[in-house]
Amino acid sequence: MSQRFTREEFYELVWSKPMTHLAKDFRLSDVALHKICRKHDIPNPPLGWWAKHAAGQKVKRIPLPKAKAGVALTVIIASGEVRQEPDTLASAREQARVKASEIDLSGEVLSHPLVQKSFDKLRKAKPGNTGLVSLSSDEHVQLEIAPDSIDRAERCLLQIVAAAKAQGFELSAKASKATFTNGSVAIPFAIKEAYKRIKHVLTPEEIAEDERRQRRRSRDWSRSDWTPHSFSFGRPEWDYVPTGQLAFEFDIHLRYASQVRRAFKDAKLQRLENLAPDIAVGLAVLAAAKAEDDQKAEEARLREEEAKRRRIEAQRLPTSITWGARWRMASSMRPCCAACSPARRSG
Repeated sequence: MSQRFTREEFYELVWSKPMTHLAKDFRLSDVALHKICRKHDIPNPPLGWWAKHAAGQKVKRIPLPKAKAGVALTVIIASGEVRQEPDTLASAREQARVKASEIDLSGEVLSHPLVQKSFDKLRKAKPGNTGLVSLSSDEHVQLEIAPDSIDRAERCLLQIVAAAKAQGFELSAKASKATFTNGSVAIPFAIKEAYKRIKHVLTPEEIAEDERRQRRRSRDWSRSDWTPHSFSFGRPEWDYVPTGQLAFEFDIHLRYASQVRRAFKDAKLQRLENLAPDIAVGLAVLAAAKAEDDQKAEEARLREEEAKRRRIEAQRLPTSITWGARWRMASSMRPCCAACSPARRSG
């Protein structure tokens, strides 16, 4: 979960330990940390300051200047990834975290026509068997939420839209699903609420109804009327109870970068309202992963087409060439790599 500091708090933090140490605490590079300081007009110790301080020399702090117009008063450090990831994704994540440091969601966020249209329609829908109201039609946001959570989910989505805009993404419904797009990559998403399934317990009304049916059956049997009587016709086996726990999920499949985070959920120590900067950072990383994934898929397609073309050419060779020679010739025409090169096979 992202961390929030006032400019004054972050200034004290920057002057409490060397930037390289503080950057490691935040899982950032010191270059990224310097960029965050510059964006918020927060001075940091100059070169050699900490060496003089460690040697016991008298050193002075550079005072924190008043915030200029347009400088955010809150510094947000979005959460970093714990596990190892490719350099391209790590670079995209760090750039996104620098941008996220300026996001200020403390005030009222602006409305969005697509969000308003989707939630207005959701409020008119009736809950299903699970107690949730659903919306998945074209040109709307995909939603599955209990009526009591609609207002909260709308506020959360508006914050996510504002955080995504700071990363260069707009909410759009031009595709069949609502997506976040930066002009080159479109990523669909959904907001869902979890629910519990519990065994149905008979209500007092249902118990009374069963007793009436029991008396009716006994009366019919006493008259030699053997008409069967049902005691549970039409009753559910399970009851579904919404939990109020919301989840924001990116609905995207990646062939090569399958470990990139796609879901952000309520938990004991975090709420979806506080995850907007992290979700926006995750969006930027997913977009970078999707672009890289598409490039790898296109390269694989071209390699396969080239291999197919060469196999067809090999089959058109004169019949005087033996099948063994044909196979060796076709094999040598395949795209070379460490695993399938002729040198590797002959070894």
